[in-house]
Amino acid sequence: MAAASPPDADASRWRLELGDLGELPRLPGDADGVLRIGCGDSVLFVLPAGSTPTLRHAPTLVVRDELGGELQLEGDNSAPVICDWVVEWFPERPGPYELHVRYLAESGEVDGQPWQLVVEPALSVKGQPLPARSVVQLTVLSRLAGPIEKWPEALAAQAALGYNMVHFTPIQPPGESGSCYALDEQVDIDGTLMESPPATREGRLDVVSKAVDKLEKQLGILSAMDIVLNHAAGSAPWLLDHPESAYSVRNCPHLTAAAELDEKLAWFSDELKSGRLGGPEIENHEDVDLVMAGIHQHVLGPLRLCEFFHVDEAACLESWIAATPEGERVSAHECHEVLKNSLLPSLGASRSGAVIPGSVSRRCCSDTGLLKTHMARLQGELSSLLDCIERDVLEAIRGVITYERLEQKKGPVGDGHLALLPRYFRRLSLSSSAKARLGYDTEVVAHNGWVGDWPATEDFAAPSWRMVYLRRHLCAWGDCVKLRYGTQPSDAPFLWDYMTQYAVGMAKIFHAIRLDNAHSTPLHVSRYMLARVREANPHCWIFAELFTGSYATDLLYQRSLGINALIREAMQCDSPHDIGSKLQSPLWGAHPIGALSPVPTFDRAAPIEETTNGKGHGRVLAKL
Repeated sequence: MAAASPPDADASRWRLELGDLGELPRLPGDADGVLRIGCGDSVLFVLPAGSTPTLRHAPTLVVRDELGGELQLEGDNSAPVICDWVVEWFPERPGPYELHVRYLAESGEVDGQPWQLVVEPALSVKGQPLPARSVVQLTVLSRLAGPIEKWPEALAAQAALGYNMVHFTPIQPPGESGSCYALDEQVDIDGTLMESPPATREGRLDVVSKAVDKLEKQLGILSAMDIVLNHAAGSAPWLLDHPESAYSVRNCPHLTAAAELDEKLAWFSDELKSGRLGGPEIENHEDVDLVMAGIHQHVLGPLRLCEFFHVDEAACLESWIAATPEGERVSAHECHEVLKNSLLPSLGASRSGAVIPGSVSRRCCSDTGLLKTHMARLQGELSSLLDCIERDVLEAIRGVITYERLEQKKGPVGDGHLALLPRYFRRLSLSSSAKARLGYDTEVVAHNGWVGDWPATEDFAAPSWRMVYLRRHLCAWGDCVKLRYGTQPSDAPFLWDYMTQYAVGMAKIFHAIRLDNAHSTPLHVSRYMLARVREANPHCWIFAELFTGSYATDLLYQRSLGINALIREAMQCDSPHDIGSKLQSPLWGAHPIGALSPVPTFDRAAPIEETTNGKGHGRVLAKL
């Protein structure tokens, strides 16, 4: 990362005095918003004379960008020790940055506490600056907007109303459900949205690019596009070639018990549909009770989940014997909890039971006798856990059936969306190339969805005591397969490359990107993708559908991803006071309802009307 040039005359120059250890001081609004500066602004960082980082040697300001670049800025080393240490930073490009002070201490070189700062992009329309607070955006359903070639004509009326940005829903080919948020081909454009679709993918992308260019040049409208990173349509052809891109019972064996339960429930639904076991009509609570009794008898009984929920003692002992003692020993009072948590990756994976890895048991147990004592205790705990899980399963199923059949009057049990319960998994029939490469024909993969009260930064498909898929706590999207990125690109190379091509391709065409389902997309995945987006289009404006349920987590996402605006749902507000609070929240720099607008008038075109007088044609301000 190279040092940028000094800002132009219109930019702001900020001064920020750091704390005694080089930390960012508490600032007004720290708990309410994110530290942001405009593109072209600079920051003058000051360490007071006598502060710890200045005592032994002149410190260094270290700036890291989202692409991994690092810039080290030296202050004036020749200044007297009685003077403040000062260094000025000119950001090279928009996006999130992490900064800290590096200095020499008695123990050696020390990196001070890091802090984050977001540099905002500079939007412009037809070469004229458009402050983000002046964006007036309209969402358009792309499938109802007419042919892409005719977008400028279709949106002329909206431009006349004062809209200066249009957000288009996804324009990629949809999957089996037809939903534009369950996509088959992320890197292509749906030819059915065009009047005369070109034969090649490049040609179709060019049609979109020309339409977006005309919208700006002819109507003064910027264009925004969704990117959907956390799931794909279950019918996506590339998923049949690369099933490792999904959460499957092969790469996530802890989902096996949940997948078997889902399959057994689907069988039971088919029995009801055929008029057996009390179906297909469910019209009252007595019918629901009959169905629940059937599930208990014909699903949970034969499924024997207890075979998954016990400790495989022989395998645990073999693993302990085979392992070499390594690492620091676990304290006695922590030992049992560590052993219990080590079962999670294999719990639900096999009917032979769960296994404690030898690398863990060796650090916790000095001999096999102690290990056996812990295993006996764990057996009892797993038995109690299973009882709780089966109660949760029945309660969740009863809730869905009661809501859909009695309250929503969904009708008799049938096929597809009329099935008794939504499917949590699907079986993919792999492509011929995948079959030849992998050596098997099908793969069972997990659907995506949402989970109430789930921490946004955690993966609900990963091993967890909440066992979302097994307890049936997922509100499943039956047309979407949850994508499994792992922790880094090498964990799923095809998926990372494919989705990067998708995100960057949209950023090269559109002025803004809407990150769909940001709260369910792994934070490190979004950070990687948005870094590539801004690499391709530095002034791309990023806004996100972000519902984490936590104000602090919302701020974390904004700082980490460099999000420029957020989306909130008015229908989630339970009172006028609630919606008023959200509308004037400092989370996105809003102002109180009823207050004078902080937007300067030169940011907005004044309404005008044509007039004719004796001296010819003229233009005057419209009457108020």
